[in-house]
Amino acid sequence: MEDYVYILDYLSVGRPGHKRGPLAYGIGEKQFTLLELIPKPDATISIGEKVYVGKDMAKRKKIAKVKGRVNYDELTSTAHGEIFYVLSDIVKDNEERFVSFFNECPA
Repeated sequence: MEDYVYILDYLSVGRPGHKRGPLAYGIGEKQFTLLELIPKPDATISIGEKVYVGKDMAKRKKIAKVKGRVNYDELTSTAHGEIFYVLSDIVKDNEERFVSFFNECPA
């Protein structure tokens, strides 16, 4: 499971036609897992923000629950538009990991 997720979209009142309530979509930092998240009621969340979603509930400042995995097609249009920029941020924030991977992978 992912410990950190970058926010792709935040819907303060949920998706139209679905159960009402705040909802966020994110992409995992390590395995790029697409997740649907339930924010804490008092949380302020921004697109592109890195948030903790790991098992240690005391560390979770903004996310109450990881609702589950989602497919790319289930993301909002905003999340589709943001994914390129968020992936760029993940690569920049973990540059050493990606450089090592490409330098050490077999030809």
